[in-house]
Amino acid sequence: MKKFHFRLESLLILRGNQRDLCYQMLAEVLRQDRELETRRQTQQSDQTRQRDELRTLEAGGRLDVAVALERRGYLAQLGRQLDELDRQRNLLSQQISLCRKSLVKADQSVRSLENLKDRQKQEYLGNQQRSADLELEETWRASGATTTTGRRTSSGE
Repeated sequence: MKKFHFRLESLLILRGNQRDLCYQMLAEVLRQDRELETRRQTQQSDQTRQRDELRTLEAGGRLDVAVALERRGYLAQLGRQLDELDRQRNLLSQQISLCRKSLVKADQSVRSLENLKDRQKQEYLGNQQRSADLELEETWRASGATTTTGRRTSSGE
């Protein structure tokens, strides 16, 4: 019996590789997003701490203006950095969306080829089984015809 050969096997492999690349791209973008979120949380907690320290300095009654200005400048810098991180995360969220769409499309392509391969393989195996059954039936008929012919010759004598 011949082995089943899927004509589009190389295309299936190519589509599988494309799907794997989509997975890798999505994983990388999600990693970058987590990294930015971690940086954002760190800077946000630093901003909160700086505000608390500034309030403590102002509540003391004797305010060192230079220190207060330095803290306010640093707070403004942290605010700009947080805005930039938010902007970067927004861009990444768009990339995540595109990567997910690409992944879905690539996965659908692979699945449709796999389904086609399965259907063709089942059809091939069914045809092989029918051919084997016909061959067996022909062999059986041929052996039955010989036996029948052999009986006629013996009964004719």
